[in-house]
Amino acid sequence: MTRIGQKVILAKGGEGGKGNAFFKSSINQAPRKSQPGGELEDKWIWLRLKLIADIGLVGLPNAGKSTLLSRITAAKPKIADYPFTTLHPNLGVVNQDDKEFVIADIPGYIAGEIHGLVCSFSDVATSVEWGCFGTDLPNVPNVPYNGGVPIGLGAEIGDGFNNTNAILQDCPSAPAAVAARSLGPDWFLPSAKELNQMYINKTTLEGVSGFTAFSNYYWSSTENVSYYAWKQNFYDGYQGPSNKYVTGSVRAVRAF
Repeated sequence: MTRIGQKVILAKGGEGGKGNAFFKSSINQAPRKSQPGGELEDKWIWLRLKLIADIGLVGLPNAGKSTLLSRITAAKPKIADYPFTTLHPNLGVVNQDDKEFVIADIPGYIAGEIHGLVCSFSDVATSVEWGCFGTDLPNVPNVPYNGGVPIGLGAEIGDGFNNTNAILQDCPSAPAAVAARSLGPDWFLPSAKELNQMYINKTTLEGVSGFTAFSNYYWSSTENVSYYAWKQNFYDGYQGPSNKYVTGSVRAVRAF
């Protein structure tokens, strides 16, 4: 849709059926008869909103962004005296001098905290070992198999950066961690759950222009025991420990 007021029919609904009220009469006050509706179109439709606002309010939690939005627009965002009241952007429309524009109230941002992950557009290494086979790295948490579900310190979202630092501290030549860090000091090997988020969003990420399709197997920064580290299949989503001497791909991430 390219112009204001434009209307497009994406899917036609079927003709409405007759409900039981249609068959109600003086001698049948509670009819059990009804008629189904007509044929309709059934399809999946993906819509992309290219612009949500003209202006974004960005600042620390509890800085008054939502209060400002409520004063200059008709929006009614949630306002409270504790941080991170706003969890999702709120939109409001300002009308002034026969013009209107949209303002977005963005959730509070704290520098240095992890708000999300940026994924590298291509593999850093396509066939490297995790490394340090036979050594239980003392500063890297061990995450048990647990039926293929990684849980606990070292596996969680936000653990990848510390894992990578600890791997390189205990085993400076570890190929997978070295490959991830080769992009710069802010880049790291994702934890098992961070890697799984990349798999979950695989289709969306691969749809971005210039993004290289994922390979079949990826290393995480999550260690299992001295001989194993967590790996994930990107063709079926399976996660589990793999021998550290087995080769796999590396797709680095960084936090923002």
